[in-house]
Amino acid sequence: MTNHMDSNEGPSTKDTRPMDPCKEHTDMATSLLQASAHRQYAEDILNCEMTRRADKKLIQKYQMDVTDLNGLMEQLKGELASFYLCPNPDCYGYNNIPDFNTLVDGVIP
Repeated sequence: MTNHMDSNEGPSTKDTRPMDPCKEHTDMATSLLQASAHRQYAEDILNCEMTRRADKKLIQKYQMDVTDLNGLMEQLKGELASFYLCPNPDCYGYNNIPDFNTLVDGVIP
């Protein structure tokens, strides 16, 4: 069986396709909303486990989950901020900077 891949050939680091900023910030905003919902879920479970005085290791796990999700959300907010204001007039981010710091029922709307 022959290998058609040259041994010096690696993955391409050049992407010749132009970046679509609308898709990029839509994807990041979706990831941020998902992380926000996941964080709220982890906080709800943590509160329940603390009320029940469950296993300390389980409580620590959920505390770490919440901390990790907070860090991820801060990173996503920073990356997302660089995509606004969107120059595309058909985009929801055109002349609009969403407030990702306001929470509704513990989740970013």
